[in-house]
Amino acid sequence: MQFEAKLTLDGLMTLVAGVIAFSAVIIQIRSSSKQLRDQIKAQRDAERDERERQTKAVATAILFEIDGFYAGYLRQPRDFLAGKDIEKDELPLFTSIGTNPFPVYQGNTGKIGELPVERVQAVVGCFREADRMVSYFNDYESSFERERQLWSNIGKSISVAEDKADRRAYGDQLRRARTQLARIKDALPEVIKLTYLVCHTLCQFTGVPFEYPRIVVAAEKLSVDEIVASPSDTGTKKTDNRGNKSEIDNAQTH
Repeated sequence: MQFEAKLTLDGLMTLVAGVIAFSAVIIQIRSSSKQLRDQIKAQRDAERDERERQTKAVATAILFEIDGFYAGYLRQPRDFLAGKDIEKDELPLFTSIGTNPFPVYQGNTGKIGELPVERVQAVVGCFREADRMVSYFNDYESSFERERQLWSNIGKSISVAEDKADRRAYGDQLRRARTQLARIKDALPEVIKLTYLVCHTLCQFTGVPFEYPRIVVAAEKLSVDEIVASPSDTGTKKTDNRGNKSEIDNAQTH
């Protein structure tokens, strides 16, 4: 007995329907896969854009904190001391800086690392120099207050010995204050140059125009190229004794 396979019309239609259904499933799978890939890409793009936005927001806040420190605590002392004889003129009283002059920087140390490496180095170097100036001003303020106190005590002592001791202590404190004031005067010009340079590079990164009065330090008659090309006495020289690039070199127009 011989069996002959024949494809009936119903069988053909069933086969065609099966092929169509299979093709529809494949198309649906591919479409779903493409939609998933597009969703993942869109989500990644959105996350990247949000990180960039947050990074620029932090950089903008740091920019204005640096510029505010210049405007509030660096510019006026520099201008005042420029024409003064530290050894002879009366000691000045500067605005007290306070215990937390850099809340934005200290509150965003974890996010600063998301900046480009060159700008991280520039910002960290700038705040290191700013901290040094805060220490200088605080030391001077303490000596100034102690000197004023000793001066008021002179002549009020109940004995000649005590009066001599007060006068000797006053003289020592006055010399200490003048030494600290000279240190401030010497350091201010270079710190202001670094402030100018770092604010300039942060403006480039954030898109904030480097223009006065929005950026106060922009009014300084300085040049980025000249600052970068000139040696510095603030501990941020273009190269150190090991040939390593410094914050000033790294901050230039990156």
